[in-house]
Amino acid sequence: MQNDKRVVVDFRKEGSSSQILPRPPLLTSLHSGWKGLFVESHVQPANDTGEHILPMHCITFGLNLFQCERWLDSRLYKQSSSVDKMSIIPANVTHRAATTSNNIAFVILAVTPDFFHQVVQEWVNPDATQLIPHPSDSPDPLFWGIWTALKAEIESNYLGGRLYGDSLVNTLAVHLLRNYCNHTPQITTHCGGLSKLKLKLALDYIHANLLDEALSLEAIATKVKMSQYYFCTLFKQSTGISPWQYVIQQRVERAKELLKVSELSILEVSLLCGFANQTHLNKHFRKLVGITPKAYRCR
Repeated sequence: MQNDKRVVVDFRKEGSSSQILPRPPLLTSLHSGWKGLFVESHVQPANDTGEHILPMHCITFGLNLFQCERWLDSRLYKQSSSVDKMSIIPANVTHRAATTSNNIAFVILAVTPDFFHQVVQEWVNPDATQLIPHPSDSPDPLFWGIWTALKAEIESNYLGGRLYGDSLVNTLAVHLLRNYCNHTPQITTHCGGLSKLKLKLALDYIHANLLDEALSLEAIATKVKMSQYYFCTLFKQSTGISPWQYVIQQRVERAKELLKVSELSILEVSLLCGFANQTHLNKHFRKLVGITPKAYRCR
């Protein structure tokens, strides 16, 4: 009966964190469209969340210094949290956190068990593989780097598109599997890249869907019948760049053509080439070409 009374906090639902936290998040990826990934950042007063269940695998870390007591499956851990020191809370583990500090700043990164299961099953038996609760005071630079990238993406109104978020969550899931599970898989590094046939299939699919903002890593990998992780690895070996970088590069090339042969406005060119807006085009155009779209058209 006790388990039935525990609050279930599903961050994928609007306002879910209000069940355990007094203030709403400062930043959230709730409407990002990212598959398998969720992000929130908070500044909260002193609070005790009470016992609850998180149906996603969660990584939390502080953005400032505060003292925290954390219970995982009723085991107490006393922590001193500061910038980038993280804890891992597996899905469906009873969790509680309490602090007497005010204005505590922290981040929640969460991965759905379904997505994590897809990653796990490539190397180990997913039924025997478990994410280990990790109430650590140690930092993890990769988590911090992914958070920084996701924060910038949310604040830019998702200028990187679906494919960029897919790449980040895939990296996050593989890192969890490699470093924080009860089994440490031997993840083989394949050399030589994609076969000519698979590379052609991937490139043909990308070009056929180049103007679609919703173009996803999952869709491209499925087309060549590979996992997202191995597809990213082998694609980069074949082309020298990631799938996301390749897509951006090709969209910029398309924009260069339109800027030279059409009288469309730069905004219209941006939208026709799969960019979210003119700012999005300007950012990547300047990075790849060295000048703005306006300067390129006028030269």
